Amino acid sequence: MPVYEETYRSWGGTLVPHPRTWWIIARTGVRLKWKRGMILLLIIATLPFIVRAFQIYAATRLQDWQELAKAVQQLSVDTKFFADFLAGQSFFLVLAVLVTGSGLIADDRRYRALPLYFSKPVRLSDYLLGKSLVVAAYGALITLVPALLLFLVRLALATDTVFLHDYWWVLFSVTAQSLLMLVPLTALMLALSAGAGNGRSAALLFFGLWVVPDLFRQILSRIESLTYFSLPALMRQTSALLFGRELPYAISPWGALVALLLVVVVSLVFLARRVRPTEVVA
Repeated sequence: MPVYEETYRSWGGTLVPHPRTWWIIARTGVRLKWKRGMILLLIIATLPFIVRAFQIYAATRLQDWQELAKAVQQLSVDTKFFADFLAGQSFFLVLAVLVTGSGLIADDRRYRALPLYFSKPVRLSDYLLGKSLVVAAYGALITLVPALLLFLVRLALATDTVFLHDYWWVLFSVTAQSLLMLVPLTALMLALSAGAGNGRSAALLFFGLWVVPDLFRQILSRIESLTYFSLPALMRQTSALLFGRELPYAISPWGALVALLLVVVVSLVFLARRVRPTEVVA
């Protein structure tokens, strides 16, 4: 048959998404966010870890020093120690989420990169998971990783098994509370990034949702239901539940947990609706 009579044959196969597409998106995003500002933030966020690690060392190894005896007596590496550490890291976590997540989807929409993503065998779940891991990776370096390291430091400095016997479950509490801090903030930041016109607007909206409801809660403290709209308060309540501490607010800790999960669900639904129309459908 002459060449000019040849025609293209349609392909009858099935496009199979790359099994690690989400990992490629996440790895690329983490590398792109590894800049001077983020490195400086991580260094500053490490300082509380160093202080806490020294407190553990002082409480376990310097008890014979007379000049430190009074200070050491006030140190107690218990559930409050780990709960307070994670609570203190929330400020750095919010900054990390702002820096890494505000422009992740907003920039893709702004520069019309979403059709480029979905013109390839990339599923919506791959895209969202990859973007989420970018934010969660840096957030974990501020919350989960140092908290687990502090637990391991305490175990390494222990001269007996009393701490492990009494507080082995704290390891799971640290992991659960870190996830309850990371997942809602990551989902909310990505949802705002998808809805905003640019990264700066998304960052301002996120910061406002973090600060303003909690400010109203403090001003109108008699209205207990306002606590459900304050992300910092919800996280303090779940922390008290997980670490067996006294509840700081009158609302149910399980209600606080449901409220945080609701933030995740609503954010994911909004993300799916906001990103899905840009997919290229053959």
